[in-house]
Amino acid sequence: MKLPEYFTDKEICCPCCGLHPCTRSVHRLYQVRLAIGVVKVNSGRRCIRHNDEVGGVMASSHLSGRAFDVHVPNATYRYKLVEAAIASGFTRIIIHDTFVHIDDLTETFNLSNSK
Repeated sequence: MKLPEYFTDKEICCPCCGLHPCTRSVHRLYQVRLAIGVVKVNSGRRCIRHNDEVGGVMASSHLSGRAFDVHVPNATYRYKLVEAAIASGFTRIIIHDTFVHIDDLTETFNLSNSK
């Protein structure tokens, strides 16, 4: 499955090593973008080192490439983003003041054996 051209590597890949996110998750994010217009990704795929640097949790779904933190400028956009994320198949949505975490990780991701 080819990645949609809408997103650049800088937006969705790990900024320190370039790891790519899960293609299926990117396609879901693209569906969100089609539904609401502009989608500014604050954080996409992370390697273990980058996740540690930003204070991410050890079992972060960003490590599997199946999560995105999307900037939200206001409450109306937040509502539309959540609605579109659900419709696009994201299964976990965590609302923060300035961003919304969306992911489609349905099982616990465990890196304890990979260190």
